[in-house]
Amino acid sequence: MITEIQRTLSGIYSSANSTIIFDSNPYLLANSDVILYFTNNDSRFAASVTSVSGNNAVVNFTDNQYANNRVTIKTPCYNSDITGPQEVFTLQNSTIPNTLIQATVYGTGGASLNIEVSSDKKGWINAANISVTSVSNTEFFNIGHPWPYARLNISSIDSGTTLIATKAN
Repeated sequence: MITEIQRTLSGIYSSANSTIIFDSNPYLLANSDVILYFTNNDSRFAASVTSVSGNNAVVNFTDNQYANNRVTIKTPCYNSDITGPQEVFTLQNSTIPNTLIQATVYGTGGASLNIEVSSDKKGWINAANISVTSVSNTEFFNIGHPWPYARLNISSIDSGTTLIATKAN
């Protein structure tokens, strides 16, 4: 099974103009597919971002019952404004020998990142340094046991470039 490694953003949804207003700049990308999670009733919907301006993201979704509700957005895309440690993801249990991480870039530049592993989500060890360019746009890394947790630590993403990371279970 292939799973996108996602980052989570929070905001307030306005159904009047299909806009999500964030507490800070969301650094989303136009045309990105996202999943909207409404915290009031555990509903979730797939949507697309049509444009981003400041703290507003316009999405292809309108439903008045969710007006002014808190929403969490999950997106697999990282762009040039995103650096540092990202969300933790859980690796397979000990019955599966390894987890494969794939980093892919789209656009004209490249990205540099580390894959870090941990046994307790507190002490992080660098397992791999990965550089992905638009010329060689996909790199793979295999994580073995005993690591139950991993995360991306993004050093840089060039302007005009999108990084997408996936894990194969």
